[in-house]
Order: sequence, then C-alpha cells, then structure tokens
Amino acid sequence: MVFADLDDFGRLNKRLGHTFGDRVLKAVAERLLGFARHHRGEAYRYGGDEFALLFPRLRQGLLPHLPSLLEPPLVVEGVAVSFSLGVSGGRRRRRRPGNPRATADDLIRLASLASTLAKGRPEKIALGEEVSLASGRAPEATPSPDPGC
Repeated sequence: MVFADLDDFGRLNKRLGHTFGDRVLKAVAERLLGFARHHRGEAYRYGGDEFALLFPRLRQGLLPHLPSLLEPPLVVEGVAVSFSLGVSGGRRRRRRPGNPRATADDLIRLASLASTLAKGRPEKIALGEEVSLASGRAPEATPSPDPGC
C-alpha cells in the first residue's frame, strides 16, 4: 500500500480558495491513478487530501518506481503542488493470528504515519517500518518551507 498525502494543502486551500483546491485534488488524483494503473494497481481517495494506492505486486518491485510518481513536479495553474508518500505492506514471513480487518487498518495507519515522516525528507518517501505502530506516532517531520502558497 502507498499512502499519498498532499503537502501544505490546508494552507493552499485557504489562500487560493476551495474551488482551486478541488482542481488540485483532481490533478493529483489523475496522476496517482495513472501511476497505479500503469503498475496494475488502483488509487482511491481516502479522505480530505489523502489517497491510498493498492498494488498486487511485491513491494520490492514497486519501490524503485515511486520516485517517478513525484517527478516531474505537479503544477496546477502555475502553482507547484507536492505530496509525500508512505509505504506499508509486503510479503509476510509468518502467519499472524487475529482479525484481518485489524491488519488492513494497521497497513493504512502505518502508511499514513510514514507519509507524515516523508514530509520532512527531500525524497518525500518513507517506509512503514520506520514508524512505531505501537506508539501511533511518526518521528517528527520538519515543516517544509512555504512554497509560495
């Protein structure tokens, strides 16, 4: 699973208006869906400015392609828009007992926390194993500088 979270969307939405924000969401959705389908996956709007991408292939085969999702930078009506990616999931090495829904919730939560961590990185990508699910927190991400919004 890849979780995409727009960077500074709230500030952009307030400064340039909700109608412009809607156009940004549509542009991001088009890019994510195109990438997902190219790699035999699907993209879904999870909520607000967050998207979930699901893929049937092994994570190791997908990871090298993720930087191409972020390049070239997305520009909507002259405004640069960026997003951060969190990655969770992969092949299980052992069977886990319990509720399968809890596992899906864990994957979403890990990917979401990883996307928060990615916001503080130049490459804008982080892996779920870099966060602690038990604490429910990602290490602090440093805020990005104001990109002109």
